[in-house]
Amino acid sequence: MKNKGSIFMLPKMVVLDLDGTTLNNKKELEPALAHYLQKLRQSGVLVCVATGRTMLEMNLSLDAHFQWDGIINSNGMSVTLEGEEISRHSIHPYTVEKLIEASLARDIHHEIHHHDGSTTAKISPLRDRAHELTVHGYFRPKWTEEIVTDNVEKILFFKSEVDEIAMWMTELVELEKILAFNAAISAPDLIDISGKLITKATGTNEILDRVGLEFFDIIAFGDGGNDLPLFKKAGRSVAMQNAPDWVKSQATEVTKYTNDEQGLLIHLQEIYGELTN
Repeated sequence: MKNKGSIFMLPKMVVLDLDGTTLNNKKELEPALAHYLQKLRQSGVLVCVATGRTMLEMNLSLDAHFQWDGIINSNGMSVTLEGEEISRHSIHPYTVEKLIEASLARDIHHEIHHHDGSTTAKISPLRDRAHELTVHGYFRPKWTEEIVTDNVEKILFFKSEVDEIAMWMTELVELEKILAFNAAISAPDLIDISGKLITKATGTNEILDRVGLEFFDIIAFGDGGNDLPLFKKAGRSVAMQNAPDWVKSQATEVTKYTNDEQGLLIHLQEIYGELTN
């Protein structure tokens, strides 16, 4: 772990990853944590979510009545503050086309997520091999003859063979030098693609500018590679106990418990107290 920053000033804003952090392994938000986060907001602390999910994907796991101060979707590609979208970025059509073509040549599954909430995927032999997937599966895409490149919010690449995903990530790092995109491993079998230089950190910065805070005012929680740009900026960064060691090593703190053991709630309580009625 990195050396801890000062713990004497309570963070004014909490930024939370969803999968593997705020949600348990059933992709649910535990009622006790939901209640605590709302009490935290009532105490004056801003509570934001920074996720690789689109808004539609996020809403599938969260109660529509749950309130966030800010939402950073698709690793910074869309940012909402107090219910108003304040920024939106799209991946360049040429980049989308070249990445999908390259992935299909390497038998890597893909989904293209668009700003209107739709999901597309180019028809290929991989469509008939979805049964090979053990964790991540297709999110009801519209299968198309041609690659749909308009208004792309993010691209997902996935495959059950994690060694092949790791090799694909190595290739993507090289492709980043010539194409306008950013790649991040969010799970061993899953890679998120966002726009060039767009990350959870850039999305968070857009909210900070609006509310008059700085990065040293926040505490960020996460468990994956797409959280690292924010970890590098945040005053305090917390990796979940279930995060891989290479993520934990870049955080200032690590929770005592996993996302399936109320690790986030317990860590927040250690910082802010019980916040009882």
